[in-house]
Amino acid sequence: DLAVGWSQGYIRRASGDDEAITAGGGIIDVANDDDVLQLQSFRTDGNATGTVQREPGGTALQIIKLDDTWDYLSLSGFDAVANPSIDGLESNGFAAGGFESVIYDTQTEVDAGGFSYNPANGEITLADDGNYLVFANTYLTSPSGRSNYHQALALNGEEIDGTRTSVYLRNADSANEGALAFGGVISGSQGDTLTVGVARETTSSGNATVDGTRTSLTIVKLPDTAQVISLSDDTGQEVNQVAVEGATFQQQNQVDAVFTHNEGERSVTVGETGDYLFLNTLFHQDDANPDSTGETGARSNVQTGYQVNGGGLLGA
Repeated sequence: DLAVGWSQGYIRRASGDDEAITAGGGIIDVANDDDVLQLQSFRTDGNATGTVQREPGGTALQIIKLDDTWDYLSLSGFDAVANPSIDGLESNGFAAGGFESVIYDTQTEVDAGGFSYNPANGEITLADDGNYLVFANTYLTSPSGRSNYHQALALNGEEIDGTRTSVYLRNADSANEGALAFGGVISGSQGDTLTVGVARETTSSGNATVDGTRTSLTIVKLPDTAQVISLSDDTGQEVNQVAVEGATFQQQNQVDAVFTHNEGERSVTVGETGDYLFLNTLFHQDDANPDSTGETGARSNVQTGYQVNGGGLLGA
């Protein structure tokens, strides 16, 4: 098993939450043409009566061969001595120490032209201006309680919008482990410091430990010729309708020439035929009573997918 690419989905049949989508990614250095890559999924719960299958038409794998001349960073493991448990509160944010830094103890590749890594505090220093493709997965186990954990990336101590992901550990039927997983493109400048942080949601109980064998951070510095669109949104949108509805994006962080997007609209138009790498995060929260413990049994299952010209993309 590799430390790269772990993710988790949670199913709770009693409330009709019977679908889960796992989506992971990472950069893997293949040693030679004899290496064989296998994508695997399996259960870690102890429920002997429930059955799970991979949904027909909903499973996909895409691989891109990257350029060996680009600059890469590959870190894995976890320094449990420096940070034995994760019990910070996400409501405090990065600046107040709510997110505890993931400190990796194994440096597989650190290309000096793009990165330097400080194992004392988990900071990655960027060596150049530009766009970086980042994958981060942190695997947690929690011995007790019902806990929702968040992972986010920070640049110079400030959380980067759109990098937060979550995982729910319930400790029923041994559902007490899972992975926080992120993949996306961030923009940085020479000398900026990048960190990965993990925290517990404010009203959750217990704390968690990190499994270093399933924890990694892999980054590649994209060439200056790469065409990127980066969008975010701070308006807030409901997702309570049954019908599929596209997300809108108000902020244009970066829109290179090949893309067209109007602020506040859903669609992105591409100006050239070809292959495009799509990455997204959508942050969902109970908007009626956020962070409340008074809503018993109010469970929701949210799903995300892509559409092209009004039609769905199979396996996307």
